[in-house]
Amino acid sequence: MNCNGEGKLVGYGCPGFRRIELPCDMCDGTGVAPAWQADAVREGAGLKARRRAADRSLREEALRLGISPVALSDAERGKIPSADWPVALIIDWAGSVGAPERDL
Repeated sequence: MNCNGEGKLVGYGCPGFRRIELPCDMCDGTGVAPAWQADAVREGAGLKARRRAADRSLREEALRLGISPVALSDAERGKIPSADWPVALIIDWAGSVGAPERDL
């Protein structure tokens, strides 16, 4: 989720369906995301779109790549820069865009 620069997200939770505020998980509550974040979100959205176009669930794709579903989810949501993606994910992504492995 994105706080749009406010540093917090607002929702409702238990007990009693009360209003709660949580720090944004993209900017860690500062209201300013790291410089790499925009690229990571865009690249992650591309990963997710490609996975969905192949009609694979997150778990199926993670199993196919030999990585954890959490690692794939983090990459798809832009929580980690592409340079820190698991190697299997980088190789698979590079193959999908036609980049030879030697260029990685």
